[in-house]
Amino acid sequence: NILVGSGDGSKPIYWVSPNGAATWAGSRSESPLGGSACSSIATANANASAGDTVYFRGGKYSYALQPSNSGLRGSPIVFSSYGNEDVVFTVPDDDHGRWGFVLSRKSWIKIVGIKFLDCACFYHIGPDSHYNEIASCTFDTGRFDYSVGYTGGTKAPTQADGSTHNWFHHCIFTKYGKLDLANSGTQTYVNDNGTVRFSAGYNDNTAHNTIENCVFSYGGHDCLDLGGRWNVVKNNVFHNEEAYYRNIYSLMLSRNDPVSGYFGNRCIHVSNAGDAVGTAFHNLIEGNRIGFAGTPPDDDGSSGIENAGAHTVVRFNDIYGNGGMGYYSKMQGVHESSVRSGSWGRVYNNNFFANGFGDPSIDTQFKHGICIWSYTTYNDWPENIVIKNNIVYGNYNEWRVGSSNILPQVTYENNFSLNPGFLNTDLSDKTSLTLPDLRVNAGSPCVDAGIPLTQASGAGSDSTALVVDDALLFQDGSWGSALTHGVTHFPDWI
Repeated sequence: NILVGSGDGSKPIYWVSPNGAATWAGSRSESPLGGSACSSIATANANASAGDTVYFRGGKYSYALQPSNSGLRGSPIVFSSYGNEDVVFTVPDDDHGRWGFVLSRKSWIKIVGIKFLDCACFYHIGPDSHYNEIASCTFDTGRFDYSVGYTGGTKAPTQADGSTHNWFHHCIFTKYGKLDLANSGTQTYVNDNGTVRFSAGYNDNTAHNTIENCVFSYGGHDCLDLGGRWNVVKNNVFHNEEAYYRNIYSLMLSRNDPVSGYFGNRCIHVSNAGDAVGTAFHNLIEGNRIGFAGTPPDDDGSSGIENAGAHTVVRFNDIYGNGGMGYYSKMQGVHESSVRSGSWGRVYNNNFFANGFGDPSIDTQFKHGICIWSYTTYNDWPENIVIKNNIVYGNYNEWRVGSSNILPQVTYENNFSLNPGFLNTDLSDKTSLTLPDLRVNAGSPCVDAGIPLTQASGAGSDSTALVVDDALLFQDGSWGSALTHGVTHFPDWI
């Protein structure tokens, strides 16, 4: 962890320990303090203010990190572990705060290097919480709620003050959610809970958040549920294989009964809420490793990316080993409106490898590298989808469109299905951060085989504007958190 104290007293440094007993003023020191000479978590929550750096000494904390104040632009409040010490928050129930940390109407907070282990829920950012940075934190085993990690305004459809420009990076999210029994009329069925969620849909106008360089694994319903607008999901690793959620239910209650004896689920779910501002719209999924989605208890949703959003740009990802579909563009909900779920997707320059070889419980019609599908009653959308310049190799089936009405609305062009010469196709270690290696060798027939994504329109002579036939392929650098602009996120170069 980076020690951010100035060392000159201009930015106050405070110390917190599990058995801290000092006043806030007494816990201020340029030199490290420990034990009872530090303050308690309650004192830090109540008193930390803009410009303060708060160091946690190693040990276990059982109450939520829940600051009472916001930082300011240029003077955030920094909560950080000290050095290499293990700082562990275990918040077991509502009486202790439910979440590992809570930021409600709080902005310009930075949380660094803290482990949130066996908390009832991981975190809650929102409503009206902006420009917060969560870095190098570990979130492991949260099981209390559907949205175990939640960034957004509210779950009710009456709130419009979402959360914007938050930045998660270099974090670990693993083993979250639970399987339980639910009822629908007279039917009892296995319900899969647990996701890290951005935007609750409805009137939650959460937007411009960035999730990058993180590792997600073993989400109960999915690893990441992406809603809202202009978010960036970049350079992460996802895997959700059948390994953590043991199948303890009979086939009478569960639709599927995987041979492995365990359930998995989808990796990324891009959500739709119709005309509401919470619909996933204009989101970028780029440079991720997305693999090994396993068999869920309730449906065929073992997809790498299950996209019900509108105008989702999916590019430069490695998508491999998922039991069902690598990429699934779908209709979700009966929204007869201008916002048609799964539409206007732009999918290019990705590698789709070895998808569709999942458990026999998964219907064969959902075992493809790429699938565009809707319910039979609403079989004229998703619409206006471009899938171009991808390598789609070694999948159970290459690609599928669910109806003849959708087919004319899909541009499927220059996708390479012959052996591309991947450097290493080893799929044996589903937790690997580097394998399979889907770069291609120097002699690959894919090298220089791409075609233009779009064409310039008009002469363009002496013009400062470049007009193209399809601008939906690109983003201008304003997507994602402003904290990343010019740091890790830039406009597209054409």
